[in-house]
Parts: sequence; structure tokens; C-alpha cells
Amino acid sequence: MPIAKISSKGQVTIPAEIRKFLGVTPGTHLRFVIRGNTVQIEKGGQGIAALKGSVLVAGEQDFLAVRQHAMGEVASEIAGEGKDVYRNIFSWRVGNIKGKEPAPPWFAVIIITQTTA
Repeated sequence: MPIAKISSKGQVTIPAEIRKFLGVTPGTHLRFVIRGNTVQIEKGGQGIAALKGSVLVAGEQDFLAVRQHAMGEVASEIAGEGKDVYRNIFSWRVGNIKGKEPAPPWFAVIIITQTTA
């Protein structure tokens, strides 16, 4: 079983046999998945480009039409929820522009699970 040591910067060198098994090379994205009391390391995509072709669509898609449709849905949702939602979104964006809060990476996925007590 390979063993690695964490550096003072929190970095770990992945042992050669693990890199070979995963087929990873410098620049490969890795995903860390917490399951119970274990952490899984999985080979991740190379950003948004890795998702190309992962969703089946019926026929050709017009990018501009799809974008307009999505923008319309978001606008309807914001209008339906009231002005507070707009203010929250606007202040978050302005805060990021002014450097008050770092923006999440564009390829981040946030999963929220509600637990019942």
C-alpha cells in the first residue's frame, strides 16, 4: 500500500503507481469525494471542455436560442421571487467586482444536502 507525506503547504505527492493506475499526468484535475469516513480520489474532467458530448440532445441546437431561453427562465424566476433576490445577486456581483468576496470558479459544482434531525 503506497504511503505519502503531507508537506507544510498541505501538498501531497501522489505515488507513481497510483498516478499510473489513474492515468494522470501533470495538469490533470483530481476530484476528492468524501464518503462516510473515507476520501476517494477520482480523475476529474479538464474543466467545462470535458463535458462536451456528455448530454444527448435531439438534433441540432441553436446556441443563441438556447441562451435566450435560459436567460428568460432566470429572469422569470428572479421576477417571481421578488426584488430581494435581485438585490442579493447584484450585491454579490458588485462585491466580487470590488474584491470583497472571491468568486467561485466557473466550473465549480455545489451540492447541498438537507438532513432531517
